[in-house]
Amino acid sequence: MKIVIASLCLFIALKSQAQIADTSGIPLGGSSASSSEHKIYNVNPWVSTAITIGGAAYGLGMLPSIQSKPKITSAEFADLNPSLIRGFDSWVLNQTVGNLKQIERNSGYLQAACALLPLSLFIDSKVSKRWYDILLMYLEVNAVSGAFYMSPLGPLFQSKNRPIVYYTNIAEADKNSGANRNSFYSGHTAAATSDMYFLAKVYCDYHPELGNDKFLIFGAATIPPLIMAYLRIRALDHFPSDILVGYGMGAICGILIPEIHRIADKNVSLGAYSSPQSTGLALTLKLE
Repeated sequence: MKIVIASLCLFIALKSQAQIADTSGIPLGGSSASSSEHKIYNVNPWVSTAITIGGAAYGLGMLPSIQSKPKITSAEFADLNPSLIRGFDSWVLNQTVGNLKQIERNSGYLQAACALLPLSLFIDSKVSKRWYDILLMYLEVNAVSGAFYMSPLGPLFQSKNRPIVYYTNIAEADKNSGANRNSFYSGHTAAATSDMYFLAKVYCDYHPELGNDKFLIFGAATIPPLIMAYLRIRALDHFPSDILVGYGMGAICGILIPEIHRIADKNVSLGAYSSPQSTGLALTLKLE
């Protein structure tokens, strides 16, 4: 989250400079015709920046609440009933316990790699001409994905024991952390999926000539999240159902947010609303 906010400060400064260049007749990164030709997305910097800052601030502000859940007590361990974990999730409780700390580190390395890979889009000459729009969308995707993790679907409101809690061959002192109440849903999988699908979505949008080959691009983008899912299960951090929800949330953010930005500015508006029941943001789409 701190990286997102710092990147936003840099982005706003560069975007302002770019807008000055545009209005003075000196487009950033090439001729005016070329720049217009490769503009795929309609990014309103003020709206996207507000969403990104709001999402990042909310996620960062709620993070301590997730990290400070009470430890799992001996009485709770005694009341555990693994037989209640059935079907799709049950096989996770029968794994061979490996080097959990190393597996955790590996998932962290993979998460960092997935976060950096979308920056490879700027190698493409088509994409690099609108680099400031793509960068802001990338930050927006990550901020919204993080905010969703703090929604009622995520561990801020849900307290589901991780698989490690059910392993009797692991000492209570090694598994009684309050963080082991955060099984639902997998934030690592959501983050990896949103980043990789954002990469695939933007690349395919800039290369419509790919045709059906775009499915190969999305197939390749699915591999890192699947590896992440495997690592999180092997680390005894999540059940398959937690992984599936994280994957779905990440896919929604990585694909839908760029797609929304393909809608012309005149057809989409974002504003505040207030009623006796609630206050928030309203997204309005005008379909013609």
